[in-house]
Amino acid sequence: LAIKHQDLGQLRQYLNHLQDRKEILNTETEKYGLIGHIACTIGNLDIINILEENGCDLSLITSEGTTALEEACYGDNADLNPRDRLTLITKLIEINGINITNVALHNSLYCSDLSMLEFLLNKGTDPNVLCSAGFTPLLVLINQPRVSNKDLKAIKLLLDKGANILINDKYVGNSLHLAAERGHLNVVQLLLDYATQ
Repeated sequence: LAIKHQDLGQLRQYLNHLQDRKEILNTETEKYGLIGHIACTIGNLDIINILEENGCDLSLITSEGTTALEEACYGDNADLNPRDRLTLITKLIEINGINITNVALHNSLYCSDLSMLEFLLNKGTDPNVLCSAGFTPLLVLINQPRVSNKDLKAIKLLLDKGANILINDKYVGNSLHLAAERGHLNVVQLLLDYATQ
């Protein structure tokens, strides 16, 4: 609760009374998961630093295969400014390595701003990486009832970084087919403009 309420004093007090601090901080529970992952979802850097100082391992992967980096990219705490989120992501990439940023790229599509997506693409993340359902980031963005202005900017960013509009999914076809099927004429035009460049 101290982590969820971002209460540094209560967290320090709790940690000072723990005998098996490192073991508790790094054991996944059915109800809460991994403590480090919860902290990364919230994104409070002070809490994350306190947990690390007390032996929390941010490189652990949950039983469902989720990393702290994915949690940080998916978490969308309104109180966390984009600079702090990028600081956290940089730290987690250094801990975990660039190879796990692929799933984080898909999670970043759900953040309220594009700074995370841009950051991960600039770090070399493949813009064509498939999620567990077999969709590229372009297909994820296009496969919605409505494509927002933010989504359009994300699509442009992915295209600028080399996203391939012709990658096919066995159910929905490629990005161009899906955009046409969904009636996203502005996306169809954007994809055609990039295809002719």
